[in-house]
Amino acid sequence: MVLVSSCLLYQFFFRILAGKRYNVFMNYNLRSMTKEDFSTAGKIMVLAFKQEPWRESWTIKQCKKRFAEIFSSSMNCSFVLQNEQEEIQGCCLGLLSTYMDHQEYTIIDFFVHPECQHRHIGSQLMSQVIQIMKDHHVKKVTLNTIKACTPFYEKCGFTPTKEGIILEKVL
Repeated sequence: MVLVSSCLLYQFFFRILAGKRYNVFMNYNLRSMTKEDFSTAGKIMVLAFKQEPWRESWTIKQCKKRFAEIFSSSMNCSFVLQNEQEEIQGCCLGLLSTYMDHQEYTIIDFFVHPECQHRHIGSQLMSQVIQIMKDHHVKKVTLNTIKACTPFYEKCGFTPTKEGIILEKVL
């Protein structure tokens, strides 16, 4: 029953956001990400993550595959931020899920074009995504990040969990 409500919530989000633009600030708008955005978003992700502190060597092909995997979920809820020329400046890719009796949104990837960083565009993107989640009664937004990025997310209102840690086993 709860999973059904999650799917219905996503369908509701999709109907609300499909084709709708939210004015974020100045001349920026937020809208649902579509498959047509994969190439442009991939280029931005490559540029964003090759910088400090990540220094990762993503390719556009890898990004598009990652986006397609996220989009393959019926719980996909991803956004792009556009300037007044409708050029994508940042993205927030995530998934809705049910946790016991409430909905949560997990951010899988969050990035802003390097030329737009340090101009409050990322914080405005995050603020708008959080507001949309609040408006639709999502109770929690979660994400994983590297230590160097923690101050940005703390400024956006996130707090490190006291009980959780990330574990990995390299195979």
